[in-house]
Amino acid sequence: MAFTKEAEFETALIKLLSEHGWEKEVLRNYTEQQLIRNWADILFQNNRGIEESEF
Repeated sequence: MAFTKEAEFETALIKLLSEHGWEKEVLRNYTEQQLIRNWADILFQNNRGIEESEF
């Protein structure tokens, strides 16, 4: 599939990813600090269910 505008590609990619389990919320125009905070929050949420016995 060919795209003539970057926005068309972004829209198609977001649609495809959301159909395969990715969240539909998209971060737009975030600062570097906001992106780092978001990543830290994701890691915290993903790791908080791990119990010590799993190690």
